[in-house]
Amino acid sequence: MKGIPSLQIQTIPGRMQLSKLKGELAIDQYSSRASYNMKTAMDNTRDDAERGHQTALTTIGRIAADGDAVANRQSTVAALAVSAAEPLPVTVDLVSIARPDIRYNINRQPGDYQPAQVQISVDIKA
Repeated sequence: MKGIPSLQIQTIPGRMQLSKLKGELAIDQYSSRASYNMKTAMDNTRDDAERGHQTALTTIGRIAADGDAVANRQSTVAALAVSAAEPLPVTVDLVSIARPDIRYNINRQPGDYQPAQVQISVDIKA
């Protein structure tokens, strides 16, 4: 009588472990707020100083031009008074508002993966 063959199958299940993705949200609204004049104190101080400097230079230029006109006697004092009483032109500027800088950084962490295994052995006894 011949031997009875034996068959053995052993399986090891696969395993996968996924960790949560941890991320970080960063929103920088500085450029957006600066677009509609919500600036920091330092920015406002710098802008005010620049505006004051420009106003001083414009006023000095106007006074010099008035002095030159009086010196050349091309204009009378009444004409100077009328030009000084004229209102300054009003300007309205339309500006686009910058979008805030929104970033989301994902800190990817590798998962743990082990594939399944199957071991088959056949033993034929003669």
